[in-house]
Amino acid sequence: MLKQNGYLEIRTDSLNYFNWTKEVIENLDKYEIVFKKNIPLDISSKYEDRWIKMNKDIWDINIKSLDNATSKKIDYDFSFNKISLNLQKLITKIKSYKKDDFFVRIKKIYMIDNYNGLIAVSLGDFDRAINSYIEIIDGNIRYLGKKLVPTKANIKAHNFLKSLFKDLD
Repeated sequence: MLKQNGYLEIRTDSLNYFNWTKEVIENLDKYEIVFKKNIPLDISSKYEDRWIKMNKDIWDINIKSLDNATSKKIDYDFSFNKISLNLQKLITKIKSYKKDDFFVRIKKIYMIDNYNGLIAVSLGDFDRAINSYIEIIDGNIRYLGKKLVPTKANIKAHNFLKSLFKDLD
């Protein structure tokens, strides 16, 4: 959060980082957001100078708060419906699922029995993958560890998993 007229500048030579940052911030309310490319600055680092000599691109994101900051909840419900997920059937689905703008990889299944255990997964954006575990206990399914960032890719990957799990119920 920024105070009114507060300003944040982000400068990067990574197109992947630029695109990810843009996706995360572009829906903020009460902020002026400007995206620029290859704008020369009075002061630059030796790395930036090297990058410019190599004719590589540098991206800027400038964010200005237009109002006093208030807490905005940027959230998504990454929960699963309670189902009897048969982990034995899921073993046949251990693989990577690649879509145009997200992926899901079921890496390993740790079974307590056919309906209880852990699933090791990677999911989300190709350049900002999330590694997590999914716990299944008595039909209750949830992610363990850090809360997922609600990016478009993570939401699509989560919904793909929900659909996959429902098909195995």
